[in-house]
Amino acid sequence: MASRLNGIIVLLVVILLTAGKVSASGFAIFAQGARALALAGAFVAGASDPSAIFYNPAGISNLTGTRIQIGSALLINRSFLDQNAIVFQPPSVSEMENAYIFSPSVFLTSRLTPRLTAGIGIYRPFGYSAEWNWNANNPTASRVAQETNLRTLSVNPVVSYQVSDIMSLAAGFRFVSGSFEFIRDDNTLINTDISGTGSGFNAGVQFSPVDNITLGFTYKSEVSLSLDGNTSEVPGSPGSGLRQPSPVNTELKLPQSFAVGINWITETQVVLEFNAIWFGWSSIDRLDLSPASSSYTNNIIDFQFEDKIQYRIGFEYNAANILTFRTGVLISSSPVKDSAVHPAFPDTDTEAASLGVGWTNSDGNLTIDFAYMHVFKNEKFGPVTNGPDIFFGGRYENNSDRVLLSINYIIF
Repeated sequence: MASRLNGIIVLLVVILLTAGKVSASGFAIFAQGARALALAGAFVAGASDPSAIFYNPAGISNLTGTRIQIGSALLINRSFLDQNAIVFQPPSVSEMENAYIFSPSVFLTSRLTPRLTAGIGIYRPFGYSAEWNWNANNPTASRVAQETNLRTLSVNPVVSYQVSDIMSLAAGFRFVSGSFEFIRDDNTLINTDISGTGSGFNAGVQFSPVDNITLGFTYKSEVSLSLDGNTSEVPGSPGSGLRQPSPVNTELKLPQSFAVGINWITETQVVLEFNAIWFGWSSIDRLDLSPASSSYTNNIIDFQFEDKIQYRIGFEYNAANILTFRTGVLISSSPVKDSAVHPAFPDTDTEAASLGVGWTNSDGNLTIDFAYMHVFKNEKFGPVTNGPDIFFGGRYENNSDRVLLSINYIIF
């Protein structure tokens, strides 16, 4: 059994390291478990499966034995830029390549003593991808951005201690590796490809003042990725071969977050949860990708992000301890200012609805959860005038779909 479990974990780590582009509104990815996604991510106070390592590590104190959860999410993101909205002449409507994204995760927990539980999670906490098909009437837009990719992978060991029958405390270490790729047209296509690592921590509390109400609090620290790599011309692009690769060193500060939640089990066994999550997005202000060589210029992305709060509400009903039905709602403001919207990251406000179902076998040791979330179409108007960069002003529009399947198994 142990050798089989080790083989499963190694395989999942390999898949996570080689999986494709990841994208989500505001960089943060909340598709780490199907049960949580079906609740629109409202899983801070009621976290009680192995994905609690991500949502609130104190929740693993609710778990007995040794358990593993594996999941795979498919995210489909769509964006376009309508420059007729600012009387752009000639008219120009540019579409972003649809991103079909595969994002797996694995979580493992084990009760070590009657009060101490340990776990480890491997997942992608942040990510983004954008690749534009610029309209022929807007040939200079690729000077600003052609393709942007942010990828991260987190290894997150945690421990949780049940202080009393009504309170659990938890803390964990977050090791994060990341890479950032930025392609634009500067007379020839140039590619900045950098990667690096950083670390931080997460902590959580679950507290049940009365039998049917649980409060949850969780904090994730800022993680500063020290990134280095090169800016170079894309081989085969028109005009390439004139400039040599040049080293780039920069820092990307992934935001801290703080979440509070309340979970209420009603007399009819309907479970309701409300979460409010604050993100310190202002840590991402200006990403300077300027290389040492002066032959590569204007390689700066001016994000100017703002701190934001998002709200999540989830509903869950368990039917005869076999099937569980879930739904949820998400409301989130974009951290991107209207005055600073940029094709490298054309984020908009988010309203989303989710639903899902969970099935548990008669032995109670196997649970399969499925979730679907739709992020409704939303708009943001970019700057009408921005000096020589007016070519990326206009109406940005985003929507997406997310599907997630998770398997939970009690090993012993």
